Amino acid sequence: MRLADGMTSPPAERPQPCSELVPSLARGIDEAGYAIFRACASGTDNTVVSPASIGLAFGMADAGASGQLAVAIAAGFGLPASGRERLAAFNAYQQRLSTAPDAASADPATGEAVEPPTVVVANRVFTDAGDEPRPEYREVLATWFGAGAESVPLRTEPGAAAERMNAWVDEHTQGLVRDLFAAESFSEASRLVLLNALAMTATWRDELLPEDTEDEPFTRLDGSQVDVPLMDATATAAGVAEIDGGVAAALAYAGGQLEMVVIVPESGRFEQMRDRMGTALMEELDLSWLHSGCTVRLPRFEAASTVALRDVMADALGVEGLFDTDGLDGIGDHLQIADAIHATSVIVDEKGTEAAAVTGIGIALTGAPLEWLDVRADQPFLYVIRDVDTGAALFVGQVLDPSP
Repeated sequence: MRLADGMTSPPAERPQPCSELVPSLARGIDEAGYAIFRACASGTDNTVVSPASIGLAFGMADAGASGQLAVAIAAGFGLPASGRERLAAFNAYQQRLSTAPDAASADPATGEAVEPPTVVVANRVFTDAGDEPRPEYREVLATWFGAGAESVPLRTEPGAAAERMNAWVDEHTQGLVRDLFAAESFSEASRLVLLNALAMTATWRDELLPEDTEDEPFTRLDGSQVDVPLMDATATAAGVAEIDGGVAAALAYAGGQLEMVVIVPESGRFEQMRDRMGTALMEELDLSWLHSGCTVRLPRFEAASTVALRDVMADALGVEGLFDTDGLDGIGDHLQIADAIHATSVIVDEKGTEAAAVTGIGIALTGAPLEWLDVRADQPFLYVIRDVDTGAALFVGQVLDPSP
C-alpha cells in the first residue's frame, strides 16, 4: 500500500493503556538512558538526554525487527516479554507519561485544583516517496504507538524532506528543538525515519517567589566562580536526602505526577556521583527521603544537547548488532538502522520547567540522616525529571555552569 506524496495515514484507535509490564519496561529504558547520559556527559558542558524519548523511538524500530537486530534492541533497552505483550507495554508506558493540556487535577495533599503538567508524546514515521513500509508495520505503529505515516522525498529532494520533518519537530516540541535535520542527513540508501517527540510544561507545586531569588556565587568544576540567580525552592521540596557523596532534593510539580530530583555531589566527587547515575541510585534515594526541615536553593538554568546516538551506543557503550544489521523484516526487505540522533532542551525558572526532546532513527538499505538538611545547588549538580508512580525518567541532566 503506497501513500501519495505528503499524504498522512489515518489514525488508529489506541488500545486501553493496560499492562503490568510498564514498571519493567520503564526500568529497562531508564537504565539505557542513564548509560547514554553517562557516556555523552563531558566535564565542560551542560548535558541533558531523554530516556523516554530514546526508548520510544527504538521501541518503534523493535516493532519491525527480527533476528540479531531484535536481540540487540531488546538487550540494549532491557525490553520485557515479546510480541503483543511488549507492544501493550509500550502503549501503556507512552499513555501513562502523556497528560492532556486540559486535564483536571487536584493537589493530592490539599485537594485544591491545580494546573497540571502537560506532557505530550508524539510519534511519526516519515517514509521515502518511492518505498513504503509494509502495511502491517504501519498498522502496528498506528495502533500501539499512535504514529501516523507521511511520505517525503528523502532521496530525490532531501532538502525538502528535511524542511518538512524539521517543521514537525518544531511543532511537537513547542519550538524548543529546531533544525534537527539537513539535506546531508539523507542519502540514496535512506528509506524512512522514525521520530519521537516529547514535550513537557510543568509549574512547581508551590510557587517560587522571584523576590526570594538572589544572585550568589556558583562554583564550577575548575574552582572558578560565577554569580547566578539562586531560587529558593524550599516550599516545593517533597523530600530531601543525604547519601554517600552528596545531598539531594525532590522538587514537586503541580498535580503530583512529576518531580525533579536534584543531586548535589560534594566538592571533588561530582564525577564519582555522575558515574552512579542510574536506577539503583534513584531507588536508594527513594528509601532515603526525609520530610523534616530543609532549605533548597536551585539556580535558573537552560540546557540543550544534541547527541549522535550511533557514536554513543555503538562506540562508547559497545552495544553490538544495533546498527548496520540487516533485520527490519517487519518493515521491509534488506533494511537496517543506519543512524540515530537525539536532541533535548530544558528551561528551569521560578514558574517551573519547559522541556522537550526528539529522537530520530534513520533506516536505510543494508550496507546517617540529618534533622535539618541544606541542599544548595551552588556547584555542579545532576537532575532527573521523572514520573512519580513508575519512576520513568523523562529527562536526565547535569548543570556545570548555569550562567547564560
